[in-house]
This record gives sequence, structure tokens and C-alpha cells, in this order.
Amino acid sequence: MSRPKQERFDPTAHPLVSILIRTMGRATLAETLDSVAAQTYPHIEVVLIDVRGARELDTPRCGDRPLRLVSSGQRLGRGAAANLGLDSAQGEFLLFLDDDDWLLPEHVAGLVEAIQSCEGALAAYAGIECRRPTPEGGWEVVHVFNQPHDPRRLLFENYLPIHAVLFARSLVGESLRFDESLEVYEDWDFWVRLSALTPLIHVERVTGVYRIQGASGFGLHQDDERLTRGLATFFDKWRTRWTTEQVLALVDAAKHQPMYLELRERCAAENRTLLEQTHELRQEREDWKIRHALLAAENRVLEARIQGLHERILGAESRARALESARRADRELLDLLGVQSLRDAVQCRDDLERHRSWLGQILWLTDLLIWPMRAPYRWAQTALAPLSGPASRLRSHAEHLVEILRFHGPVPVVRTFAAKLSRAHGRRSAGLGTLWQVARIAALEIRPEPHPQVALLVDLDRICIHTFWLLESLIRSRYTPPFEPIFLHSPGHPIAELLDCRAPEARRLALEPGAPIADRLASVLEVSTADWILNLDCLEARPHDWLWRLLHGAPEEDQETSMVGAISPKLVGADGRLIEAGRRRALDGTLWPIGVGGDPQAPEYNYPRTLDSASEVGLLLNRRALESVLKSGSRPADTPELLERLRAQGRTILYQPEVTLVRPDQGADTTGAANRDQGRVLVIDAVMLTPDQDSGSLRMFNLLETFLALGWHTAFAPSNLEYVEPYGPRLQRRGIEVLTAPGIESIHAHLQARGDEYDLVILSRANVAAQFLDAVRQYAPQAEVWFDTVDLHFLREQREAELKNDPAALKRAAQRRRQELDLIARTDLTLVVSSVERELLAREAPEAQLEILSNIHDLHPTPAAFDERDAILFIGGFNHDPNVDAVRYYVEEILPLVEAELGPVPTFVIGSRPPQTIRALEDAGRGLHVTGYVEDVTPYFERARLSIAPLRYGAGVKGKINMSMAYGVPVVATPCAAEGMSLTAGTDILIGEDASAFAAAVVRLYREPSLWQRLAHAGLDNIEQHFSRRVARTTLERLLTERAA
Repeated sequence: MSRPKQERFDPTAHPLVSILIRTMGRATLAETLDSVAAQTYPHIEVVLIDVRGARELDTPRCGDRPLRLVSSGQRLGRGAAANLGLDSAQGEFLLFLDDDDWLLPEHVAGLVEAIQSCEGALAAYAGIECRRPTPEGGWEVVHVFNQPHDPRRLLFENYLPIHAVLFARSLVGESLRFDESLEVYEDWDFWVRLSALTPLIHVERVTGVYRIQGASGFGLHQDDERLTRGLATFFDKWRTRWTTEQVLALVDAAKHQPMYLELRERCAAENRTLLEQTHELRQEREDWKIRHALLAAENRVLEARIQGLHERILGAESRARALESARRADRELLDLLGVQSLRDAVQCRDDLERHRSWLGQILWLTDLLIWPMRAPYRWAQTALAPLSGPASRLRSHAEHLVEILRFHGPVPVVRTFAAKLSRAHGRRSAGLGTLWQVARIAALEIRPEPHPQVALLVDLDRICIHTFWLLESLIRSRYTPPFEPIFLHSPGHPIAELLDCRAPEARRLALEPGAPIADRLASVLEVSTADWILNLDCLEARPHDWLWRLLHGAPEEDQETSMVGAISPKLVGADGRLIEAGRRRALDGTLWPIGVGGDPQAPEYNYPRTLDSASEVGLLLNRRALESVLKSGSRPADTPELLERLRAQGRTILYQPEVTLVRPDQGADTTGAANRDQGRVLVIDAVMLTPDQDSGSLRMFNLLETFLALGWHTAFAPSNLEYVEPYGPRLQRRGIEVLTAPGIESIHAHLQARGDEYDLVILSRANVAAQFLDAVRQYAPQAEVWFDTVDLHFLREQREAELKNDPAALKRAAQRRRQELDLIARTDLTLVVSSVERELLAREAPEAQLEILSNIHDLHPTPAAFDERDAILFIGGFNHDPNVDAVRYYVEEILPLVEAELGPVPTFVIGSRPPQTIRALEDAGRGLHVTGYVEDVTPYFERARLSIAPLRYGAGVKGKINMSMAYGVPVVATPCAAEGMSLTAGTDILIGEDASAFAAAVVRLYREPSLWQRLAHAGLDNIEQHFSRRVARTTLERLLTERAA
């Protein structure tokens, strides 16, 4: 196993750690070494100590960690083996690990960081979890060692497993070695010595596992007498060294021991009761799951039976039609042979056998005679090859002529030839093409559909054999929804009379040639009751249930597609290349086909999305949407104008990639295809965007839409490649290519395969940029790279550490600062969200190119007046630590002051993923409600009289302030929250520097209607001037123009 990928290695910041493993070659050693190989800490050596001394151990591997095997050549006791490890280690810090235990990946890194962040400390320990295997094959946690360091307790109890502690090698000497005379408890003796030399820092998280199995763990299954003897030896050694203070501490601990035992027993009893109740609830839940599964299974069986019966009915009808068709064909063939009875059939069979006998002799003789002519025949065949095309067409015409004669008889054919020869003017006569169309339409045996879902428009002036094949496949398919074909022809066309006579069940419609599309569709709506209209051209379609898939291209439960105006399929040419996957409107207003000349199977053309426009071919139009457009003012002159009218009415145009329509008479026209996009941008963020849950996602979501509006092909990839419903599909329907698993194997693999396609790559957040910047530079060297900070992480972490007075956090913030400044120096442009951050970075990195691209919000002012509102609102996602701190600060320190003036006030805390500490603040008596995630926040903003942002630390622009102002709700904030947002205290917002000032501002704004009205209008103006789509688009256009220049 190899360790996880690390940041750039710095040996001064990562001293060598020696992990000392005493081993007897047990089978569990491989698992132990795997856990060492998986450590995130980069600078580790492994020393294996051969306890048996037989030198029979094969040197195993530990990933790419250096490993040494040391042996004394003789069997060693526990203490002697440990001392051999101390003498063999080369690291600055040492950690013992038994060969049947294991470490979690952050164990070593956390301990080193704790020691480095605490001046004067040379040892640290973390929590260890004791596990034992269960019969089901899992692990059961039986105990956790994770108590704070207590030197008094260490005198009478060893609560430090051997692999919990990391200590400096400089402490090892005469006063700190393992006592080899101790048979057991040698590690306890070592820790007592160690605690006398250095403070022990407690890292309060569990990062190691102690295995309890067989002879491992707590001395289980071992000789109790040996343990008792070892304990006596340990205390006999140390009791003479105890000071008076230590003896008194032991007496005090013994005095409280009964109370401790009573409490422990009581807690254990309560825990057992809770476990029993939990078990009962789980059992009840499982019972309900079983009931639900049984009901669901019964439902599926019933649905399958219904579907099976439906398919059997459809199959029986299809077989009946096939049998009837075959019977008619057989009857026609028998009529041609003159067979009218069984006797005629027997006579015909006998005649056929005689003729076959004579024919065989004649063929043998013929073959013998023409053998000398074979070579001249091949020469003639080669010479006549250029005539094969015309001959094929002639054969096709002949077949059509036979078909016409069979259906119409010779009289109409003779009349048609006579009309052509005479070239007489006056009343139009039916040509051979018309006669063939009538014969084909009659052969379809169309049955009237009382409630059609789709009306298929077939223009007889543009029909071909592929159109008839398509109609035949629809009629035969069991997956076809109810439909009716409507055959369109010009007024006075002779086909009208022929159809009425020979195929009266076929619906036809006379339309003027070249009539505007609005008039054509209006005429269709008058004669058809279908819910959808589809123009069926000379096409081939895939798959066989293409019409059903096209019709169900808009999920009914999706709010974004509930107003579908049209659905467009994928159009492919006869050469197999893409004709278009919908159309996109460029900046100059022209419409460009998407993907023209491309690979139809490429991922970027195979997800549903919304379009700006589409081709008329294969376009499925919504009846209600058409009626709405045709009734409103002037009628559209062509398909693009019709679709633009649909979009103006709030209807969407969907692209359905599951349906492919092939134009057998047309190839992909790639003329000007290179100009279809302004450019191609790839955006990589940490996770899938959730714009309804956090401000950063909302900003990035609006930024992607701005790129689309500028005509750029936009691709988005979450670094974890997780496709999250419903957010992934929403991005795709807006025309954004979403790169997730299993569509791509990894982002590195995608960059390697398609990196040369991108003109711009945006890496959002420091961790993402650090992970992928090198790969982008390697596989997309032509692309410009932008680093989007979202907010300056080091500034936020530094403020948090200063607020909590946490030295370790301050050190992490310093490391983050170095990381972010390094990324800024290595990228072409850095995006920040506020002027404060740009000024700070201008001082830190004067050569960096910095631009402000802040939050992006639309205005949603709520109409409720001041007197109609009564609530205070906080909004923000709780996966962001500053929001957790802000709510607790408000409830614990500010809200009591507000309630002293206003009494109980309805207060709503809205945000996704609230932790238990926030949920516990719920108090209906005080009007305090923790709602968690809310899909539609509009009702809450309509009720809110004001919004609060009591942040004590953070960085960047605060989306909670933006959103509140966009809804027309005034805000009270701390100076940190309002930082860098172009807000003036008292004019745009109220500021409270401490709890009392914040509470006073809340009370004032809650009571004064005139102040409320002024701040509400000022907030809307602030959003429009600094955080609107217009501002973002202007900034982005300028940056892209400068990039192109």
C-alpha cells in the first residue's frame, strides 16, 4: 500500500519518525505495516525488531516507507526487545507499535503537529480504540483510551497503550529505558519515567486501534498469576519512590473509588437500557422495512403481470395482423398460380416436380455450353460496372412500378403515361410518384386512434422510403405511444382524391406550399387533438422505442421541466457524424448548431439539457405551448422565432440524447463549425454544487451560467467525482457538461485525454488547486489557469485561531497561507471576492494578477410591509464552522439582551447540516426554531423583519448578507461579516461590534419602520450595483477579452 499523495515535502517541517515494531512474525504483521504505509505523515522509517532472534523473518514491504529488520540473534524479552529498538532507531521521534495493532492514517501527523505546536513538550499521545472481532465478521468497540493526562492516575493505572505515545529520541538515556527485569507492565514503567521528564500533550481524537483477539489485549486469556506477580513487582519498585504528595493523591483516589464505581455501574445500567431500547427500535424498523419490501415486491409483481398482459395483448394483435397479412399474400400468390382448390394445389405440385426434373437437366447442359464464355462474361461485367448505379435505380423504379400496378391496376398507370406524353395543361393528374405514395399509405393499414398523444406530420412533397419504413416500425412496435400520422399536401393535389378513395382511414391536410410555420401548425391543431406535434421528415430513428423516449424526455416531477415547450433529439448525418445536438445562441444573436461534425457518442453530447433553439427536423412541440404562442399577437415566421417565443413565455426547450434521428440523405456540414463556441472552460470544485445550501455553490453556479451566456462551452467537475441528485441533472439541463464517475475514471485521466480542448481552467478553492494544478499544466499547457480562492482560507483560519487562542490552529493557518500564496504565484490569475482580500494579497504577493469576481445574486424583493413581518432570521450552511460559532454567540450572548427589550421574538435559524449543538438550541417557548435545510426560503424572508450575521471570524463576502438584501430584508452584522461588501454602516446596514451593540442594533431596526424601509431599499441597490449578474458579466467579459488579446 502506498501512502496518500502529500504536499511538497519539506524535511525541516517533517522530522523523521521511527516506528518500532516488536514482532514474532504473526500473520497480523501485514495489516500493521499496511496501516503504517497509509500514514499521511511523509517522513517515516520502520524498524522491525526480531523478538525470536532466529533471523528467519522474510523482510516484508511497507509501501514505499524505508524498513529495517534488526535482530540480536537470540530470543528477547519484552523490555530487551524494546531497548534494541531504541538503540536502532534513527528518527527524531519514536513510536512503538505491536504487530497485531494498527494506526489510522492521521495518527503520526497529529502527534507530530501537537508536539511542534506546544513549546517545551517532547511527547504526545492520542486516543486508542479497543476492538474485538464479532461472529458476523465485523469489529466491536469494547473500550476507548482517550482520557486527559493525569500523572496521579498513572501511578496506579496504565491508561496509555504502547502505540498511543510519540516521544522525542533525545529523552532516551540512562533515566529513560525499558526495565528488562519486568516480565509484564514494562511499558507502564516506561511511561511513568517519561512523564517525569516532559509534559504529555493529549490529542483528543482516536487515531489508533488495539486488537483484542486470542492472546492479545488487556492480558485476556493469559496467566492471571503472572499478571498479579508482575503488578506486585511494579508497585514494589515504585512505592519507595513515591513522594508524600503522590501518596496523598493515591489515598484521595482510593477514597473516591466507591463513588466512581457506583456511578460507572449506574451509567452502565442506563447504557444497557438505552441499548435495549435502541435494539427494539431497530428491530421495529427492520420489521417495517420487511413489510415495505413485501408490499413493494407484491406491487412489482402486479405491475409486471399487468405489463405482461399488456404485452401479450399487443403481441397477439401484432401476430394477428401478421397472420392476416401473410394470409392475404398467400391468397394473392395462389390466385396468380390459378389455385382455387385442394385439387388445383396437388396438380400444381406435380407439375412443379416435373418441371424441376427437366430444369435440372437443362441447367447442367447450359452450364456445359457456357463454360467457354465465362472469361468474356467477366470482362463484360467489369466494363458495365459504371452502369450498376443507374441499373439499381432502374430496378428500384421497376419494383415501384410493379407495386403500383399490383395496387392500382394498369388503367391509372396508362392514364399517367398518356398525360405525360400529351403534356396537357389544365387539371393536374396523378403521377407515378403519387400513385406509389397512395399504395404505400394504404399498405400501412392505419387504424384511427381515438386519443392520440402525438400527431406525426408527414409532408408528401418530402417523403421517401425511409419515412414509410419508420411508420411501419412504429405501427409494429409494442412500445409506441398512441399516435396518428397526418399527411400534408398542397390544395388541389390529385393525391387527395386517391387517398379518400383508396385509403380513407389515413388523415390528410391540405396546406399552401411555403405557408408560414404558424399557419401550418394552426391548421394541424384544428384537425388533431394530440398533445404533441412532431414533424416526421426523411429519417431513420434509433432505438426502436424512440418515440416513447422522446415523449418522456421531461420528467413530470421536475419543476424545471414542468413547462416544456419542445423536445429536440440528436440529429446524425449519413456519414455517422453529428449534424447537431441542439442549437446555442452566440453573442451576436446568431444560432449555431452544437457539436456539428463531432462524435455522436462523445459524453458532451449525451446528457439532457435545455437549449436556446433547435432544428425543425424531429422537433416535438407541446400543444398547449403552441396554442399560447399562436394566440399572442403576431405569429412567428419560422421555427427559430417560434422557439424564441416559447422561451419568452417561460417554456424550456429540452435536448433528449437518448433518441437519435439519422438523415440518410444528408451529411454533417462542418462549415464554420470552429466558430460555434467563444471558448471552452473547465471548472473544478471540491464537490457537486448545491446552490440552495451554501453561498459558495450559488456563486459558482451563477458564474457557470454567465460563461454559458457568453457563448462558452462550460464543463464542471467535482474533485470527488460524485454525481449528486438533483444537482447534477440541473447543471446538465442548463447546458453544462458535468464530469463525474463513472463517465470519467479520474480528473487526471480526463485531462490527459481531453486537456488540449480547453482554453481556460478554473480551480476553485486551495485544496483543489493544490491537487490538480500540476496536472492541468502538464496536460493542458495551452490553457490559462485561474485560481478561485472563494475566500482566503488562511485569513479565515487565522481569525478563528486568534479568537480561540489556539496555537496549533495558528500554525495551520500559517501553513495554509504559504500554500495559497504559492498557488497564487503559479497561476495566471487569482479571483477574490472582496476589495479587502485584494488589498491584502497585493501586499503579500505584489506581482500577482488579482481580480474581484464576487458573489452573484438576482433580486427577489418580497412585498410584505414592515407591520406584516415579525421574525428575525439567520441563514447559512453549517458545514462552515464560522456559522456554527455565530449562532451560538447570538443565542448565548446577544439574544438574552434582545429578549430583555422585545420579549420573545420569532427567530428562525435556517441552514443545511446543523450539528447537534445547534439543534439543541431549539426552544419553542422563546420562539427559537432551528429548521435545518429549507428548499424554498421565500416564505421565511417574507416574514422576516430583519436578518442577522453575527460572525466573529471568517473571510470573503458573506452570502447570507447578499441573499437577505436580495430579498429586501435589512441586515444587522458584525464588522467581520460586513467586511469588503461596499456597505456603509447606518446607510446600507447596521453594525454591532460586541454583544451589547449588536443587540441594540437589532432592537432599533426591529422597532423603527422608517429605518427599516431605508435600509431595505439601500440593500437592494447594493446588490444591483456590486453583486448582480450584470456586474459579473461585465467583469468576466473584460477578463476574457484581455485573455484573448
